[in-house]
Amino acid sequence: MSQRLFAWVLTLGVAGCAVDPGSVEYASAPDGIEQAEQASSVACQAFSSANTEFSPVQKAGSGLPSGADRIAWTRPAARTYSAAFSGTPGQPAGHEGVDYVHDDTSVSEVPVKASAAGVVAYVRKGCQQSSMFGHNTSARECGGGWGNHVVISHGKNVYTRYAHLLPGSIQWTVGDRVALGQPIGIMGNSGRSEVRHLHFELGTRAAAFNPCTASQSLDAVYDSEKLPYGNAPTRPLGEISCPAGYGLSQVNGAGGRLCINETSGDAWGPFTQGMVDRCKQYGGGPACDTNRWSKSMAVGLYGTEGCPVGSCFDDLVGYCAESRGNGNVDAFGPFPAWLVAKCNAAGGGATACSSARWNRNFLASLLP
Repeated sequence: MSQRLFAWVLTLGVAGCAVDPGSVEYASAPDGIEQAEQASSVACQAFSSANTEFSPVQKAGSGLPSGADRIAWTRPAARTYSAAFSGTPGQPAGHEGVDYVHDDTSVSEVPVKASAAGVVAYVRKGCQQSSMFGHNTSARECGGGWGNHVVISHGKNVYTRYAHLLPGSIQWTVGDRVALGQPIGIMGNSGRSEVRHLHFELGTRAAAFNPCTASQSLDAVYDSEKLPYGNAPTRPLGEISCPAGYGLSQVNGAGGRLCINETSGDAWGPFTQGMVDRCKQYGGGPACDTNRWSKSMAVGLYGTEGCPVGSCFDDLVGYCAESRGNGNVDAFGPFPAWLVAKCNAAGGGATACSSARWNRNFLASLLP
């Protein structure tokens, strides 16, 4: 797998969809993905040891981590049954994650997938297992009890941990960028485990993970069952700000959304360049370059995905984004009222702030 550069080169996208904004470099790591992780990724791609170690019990958090609702999520594995998260906020958690148990012996391998796009922050290898479907007797506290595991950073200090992976199944290294739903290992029974399962944790951590040392705890862990699995890459419907006379409408079954004026029958833009190009291919002419299209044209050219044609979901800002070349990246709404208010307060201007297309870096500067 490719290693990450010291200067972060931003790549937007999800599995099967990538946007290259033209080497947009940051002096510091964006959105809470720490520089310390960047630097150490060159020296330590993974920590491999068969030794046992102790990691402090993680405290339970309340609700969801800030910003988690703006990330696209998918479940990390198949399961035959599960064990729930338990814990009182502020106190050591009773069960620090959700267990995805797969005890069907007729299924030889169960892939574990990245629950959201992000960057590999920590990899622990070297833990063995005595069996797949029974009490593991081999170094149960290896990897702090998590066994072989991977930690992924999703920005804004939000992390996920994938524990008890099958020995030898982890192919990723620290600094690798993974897409939503991309396989990261095989479900196993390493560490403190009684049967083949994935122990899946959602948590936050202020300090960077040290990839050159033993397993490390998160500052707080949260109930991942509260995540909006399969959520569309925009804010909930009730929070969206559409211009006067326009209302938010879903345009397909994949979560696509546009502001539509049902009286006049038009849709509010601007639209992605991908939609504009498709419009011209179908003979739309000069009307394709305007910011108001007929509802039928906008809905018909939007596409079948959650993001409009030409754009991809940018997990770091939580919206669809499209490269316009030379390092320029646009983010597409419609945007929620609270962001529009922040845009106006920052001097963005009433016209620009009410549009459905903003500069991606400007949007990032407004996010909490």
